[in-house]
Amino acid sequence: MKLFHISDLHLGKRVYEFSMLEEQKELLRTILKKIDEEKPDALLISGDVYDKPVPPTEAVKLLNDFLTELEKRELHTYLIAGNHDSAQRLEFGKDIFGKIISILQAISVKRWNISRKSMNLALWISGCCHSSSLPT
Repeated sequence: MKLFHISDLHLGKRVYEFSMLEEQKELLRTILKKIDEEKPDALLISGDVYDKPVPPTEAVKLLNDFLTELEKRELHTYLIAGNHDSAQRLEFGKDIFGKIISILQAISVKRWNISRKSMNLALWISGCCHSSSLPT
């Protein structure tokens, strides 16, 4: 079984007021090409997906386009919210992507079962967050 793992995309990041969206689009295109070449059984995206809890519209569209491409490939994708993300915002398309895309909110543990090519894998994932956002 082949599992791809990516993290810290920080979609919508600006460096000295310079948008990184074009570079991020190219990065996601490269990831899709590698997925097409390697044919993984699942993709794990661990936070930080966005750079801010309230990402710019362009970053949300970029993630939407990427998830749509993954859905077209029927690639099971497991998305974990990070401390820069709003888990609620990451869940924007769960009704549409629900069969292919699974989302884990921060401060939780979830078991995901992956069944492919007569193999079964139980994946226990723990989401966490920055200590400053923990309840006191």
